[in-house]
Formats: sequence, C-alpha cells, structure tokens
Amino acid sequence: MLLDATGTELTFIYKNQILRKLKADSAEATYMIASMVNPPQGQDYRPLPGDLFPKTYPFDYGSIFTYNYFWLKYYISQRTYFALAKRPNYVNYEVMVNALNC
Repeated sequence: MLLDATGTELTFIYKNQILRKLKADSAEATYMIASMVNPPQGQDYRPLPGDLFPKTYPFDYGSIFTYNYFWLKYYISQRTYFALAKRPNYVNYEVMVNALNC
C-alpha cells in the first residue's frame, strides 16, 4: 500500500501479480481515501465479521498475534473490503491506520 504525496490517494499493489497479469487485470489499484468510509453500523445492521481494522493508533499489539492473519477493512458496503496482513514485511502502522481512517 502506497500513500501519494498529497495524502488523498492510496495505491494497493496486489501480491498475486503474475496471475492478475495473465487475466489481463491491473497489478495495482488506486482509491481515494475519502471514498473508504466504513459502511453503516448499528443495531439495524448485521455486525461486520472478522478482525476489523483498528480505528485508532496506537492499538492493541496483542491482536496481531492471533490465528487470523488478516485485518478486514470494509468500505462503502459490507461486501467490499480489503484483507490487510497484520504482520507484513514492513509497515508504518501509524501512517496506515491514520490513512485508512480519515
């Protein structure tokens, strides 16, 4: 995941690039941060499943070492989400959490 210099767009680079290129799909996708708001939640809606992406930094680092390898970052609806690895090779958690929760 790359944050542009203006801080308004995130570019996600897919890990399975070879398979995506064979299918003629792009190896990356760019999204406006403003469009990545959480879907409606509350008593009238079904709860979002999975380990949800942290809303604030710092977060409970113990949640990284669970059996679920991914955080789910829902946006727009309950059917669209990103699966973000909890323990990537390199990540600035502070920037990632703040960028995805603007």
